Amino acid sequence: MSGIFPRGRRSFGDGARFRLALASLALLAIGCGLALPPYNEPFEEKVVVIGLPPRDAQFRIEADVPVDVPIGPDGRTTLPFPVLPRECSSYLFGICVRDRSVEARKLLELRQDGRIVARVSVRQLRQLPVDRAGYHELRLK
Repeated sequence: MSGIFPRGRRSFGDGARFRLALASLALLAIGCGLALPPYNEPFEEKVVVIGLPPRDAQFRIEADVPVDVPIGPDGRTTLPFPVLPRECSSYLFGICVRDRSVEARKLLELRQDGRIVARVSVRQLRQLPVDRAGYHELRLK
């Protein structure tokens, strides 16, 4: 018996924890990745703002050169999205843990009198209810 475990049982702390931590870090690093999506095609979205007087209100699309779009007197406007800057999304074992696609980033600001009233992403905008004319209804409280 003394040949198998000389001087008693081996403790878990003499290098085994370090090797376990190193192996865990290696597995984690192998499963991580960044992905840069392709450039988006220019597109348009129709929006109607409800609950905000349209005077001195505008949308700003955060692009390489910011695009300011005034809101019509009836609260309706068409937003022309240009080709937007890309950012990398983070993946862990094939699961997206941080989505930085054009649709996910809050690139659209609603401004009134120079201050930001609302900030939304294209994905959030597309999930809003649509009226009969095809405009996404952005309701403000």
